Amino acid sequence: MLLRRYPFYLFSIYTLLSSMRTPLQVAGIFLGAKVPPNTHIELSQTGLKFMVHGKIDVRSLKETLLDRFYERFGCAVQDGWSVVDNCGGFGEYTIFTANDHFGYLRAQRSGGGQPA
Repeated sequence: MLLRRYPFYLFSIYTLLSSMRTPLQVAGIFLGAKVPPNTHIELSQTGLKFMVHGKIDVRSLKETLLDRFYERFGCAVQDGWSVVDNCGGFGEYTIFTANDHFGYLRAQRSGGGQPA
């Protein structure tokens, strides 16, 4: 059972390192390096940049944007749809969807604040 996990982990490492502009920075985060405030990582393919605070943020980026979990196990965004982010993560899917499907993002703070 344990041996079945190794191909997944090896492929995940390859996907992460080959898809980021700064693969050594990403490797450092996973190897336990302290992540300074305002650390950004950039996706090679899209040029999108995200502020990350640790392993969980990088892993979330991989699953959401590189593996496209929402589209594989949910449904893909269609033309004419609106995407509402309920603040369950750090906004990576909303930003990715806006970039991938709409070319823009209109954000509004919770509580009816002014658009960001």
